[in-house]
Amino acid sequence: MAAPACSTLSCFPEELLLRILSFCVSPLVVLPRSPLHVWDYVPHNSHSPHSKSPARNRLALLYVSRQFHRITLPLFYRTLHLQSAIQLNNVLESLKARPSLAHAVRKVIFNAIWRDCDVLLMLCKRIDDLDICLDLGRGRSGSVCDVEAKAFCTALAWRDITRLTIRKDPITYLTHDRPRYVLEGLARAIPRWSNLESVHLALRLSPSPTTIQLAEALSMAPRLRSIRSQVPAVWNNLLFLASSNPALEKITLYEYPGYAIPRGPSLAKHVMMCNPDDAILGTGMYITDARKHARLFELIKAGTSFIRIRAHSTIATMSGDGDVVTPLSPSKVKELANGLLDGR
Repeated sequence: MAAPACSTLSCFPEELLLRILSFCVSPLVVLPRSPLHVWDYVPHNSHSPHSKSPARNRLALLYVSRQFHRITLPLFYRTLHLQSAIQLNNVLESLKARPSLAHAVRKVIFNAIWRDCDVLLMLCKRIDDLDICLDLGRGRSGSVCDVEAKAFCTALAWRDITRLTIRKDPITYLTHDRPRYVLEGLARAIPRWSNLESVHLALRLSPSPTTIQLAEALSMAPRLRSIRSQVPAVWNNLLFLASSNPALEKITLYEYPGYAIPRGPSLAKHVMMCNPDDAILGTGMYITDARKHARLFELIKAGTSFIRIRAHSTIATMSGDGDVVTPLSPSKVKELANGLLDGR
């Protein structure tokens, strides 16, 4: 007589359990704005701004059984959002106490550059997604002798990043010493990153010797496929320099939050088939000049959606990954229509 089939979760293959439980402990979405939105990724009895349930509910799987604890604990370290130097020190203590957890880290979000940020980068050798927020440092004035920034840039050269995001603190300018030094460090590291595929420039870039070095570095990244950037207000040659990369497939431009839309007629019949945050006007000063450069404009058309004011519609781009785009909600259409009428 055949033995009865086991119907408990303990009989599931651990690979299948890992896949299922990963949806339960996945990190909360980080909005693309600076300063970075706050959310908890480590065991804290605090409420998340994106969730109605306390953070401890996400940790419940750790207490189901020893098997669940062993499977799910590395998932909580897959994405590290470091919001303070104290939090960084606590994470380092945990990783040093259990070195196996360092291999689970895939993405790190730095709200600033602190002491021992380089230690974390060297300890977590499997990081492939890096999100950096440029800040002024402890002196808030940008000291030329910035030991923390130098150590951080040195550690960058030892990693092979696949996805890179660069932001800046609202009170920080790219003319300050620390941001300039970090951007120069990134310009030196990017050509060495053989697996870099996407870059998000979540800040306004203006031409300078430092930003030109960064743009030239992007043009030499061997596997860079996409660049996402805020649309410049006026023409500059930074994206033009990056567009010379033969591996580049698209450049996605989006408007800075709070941008003004010119006056126009009612959009009662407005139909949009894209993310409104990614839709830009096709008559802006930068786009007008970008049309003069065939390679750059082809990349922009491949990744950017344009709002056509006269036709009251949007030209939506389709992702090469087969993503399905959906219409805007009626409330969003009404909001955009009011903005056009009021000239906001």
